[in-house]
Amino acid sequence: PALRPVYDRLRDRRTSEEFWAYLVLFKCGGLYAALDCTCERPLHRLLAGGDDMLVGMQPKVASRVLRKQLGLQHHTFPLQQWCIAAAPGHPVLRYMIDYVANNINRVFCRESPDIDALLRTGAAPFTDAVFAFRKDPM
Repeated sequence: PALRPVYDRLRDRRTSEEFWAYLVLFKCGGLYAALDCTCERPLHRLLAGGDDMLVGMQPKVASRVLRKQLGLQHHTFPLQQWCIAAAPGHPVLRYMIDYVANNINRVFCRESPDIDALLRTGAAPFTDAVFAFRKDPM
């Protein structure tokens, strides 16, 4: 309930879907996959005992396109948030929820809703969150 106003302020379908996925995974754990995702390998081959999160890599072609659109001053976005498996309460998801809430009034990119979504709830902050967690697990 406390985050409902944040959700309501997200006007772009992608950002609201991604924020909703972060909220549900944080509360319940599980697997989120966008409808256009494909699983190229069986999940049991990707998970090891004790893993608490599984994330996908950004295709190299998508990274090149994003770098061309955004310029070199932005992230290279090696990770993506279209397919995530996580234990309930995972700190990366907590970071993403807080990041979106704390930046709800910020306009990341007026010229492109796509880039605004990417920088608001997408691969840019998600990659930062995962790398920060890997460096200093909470």
